[in-house]
Amino acid sequence: GDGFARLVDLLKRFIASYRSLDDGTAEQMIDEMLAIQQAQLDLKKHYNRRFHDVLPANKVIRLLQIENKLGAIILAQLVKDIPLAK
Repeated sequence: GDGFARLVDLLKRFIASYRSLDDGTAEQMIDEMLAIQQAQLDLKKHYNRRFHDVLPANKVIRLLQIENKLGAIILAQLVKDIPLAK
């Protein structure tokens, strides 16, 4: 599925349960977060090969930089109200 939607869902569940977050649930969330990040990385690798077929490397790196920056901005907006786990 959509990695971004999975991440949003995970963040919502974290917010809902963070005050009473037991170790088992925390471990599941960690595993899920890593799986989401791996899926996103796999997708980037896939598109990297496709981009290289039609673009020079110096254009591909700019695309990846823009995508990373946009992802960081969106994530920052999502998490700005999330309390940190204690």
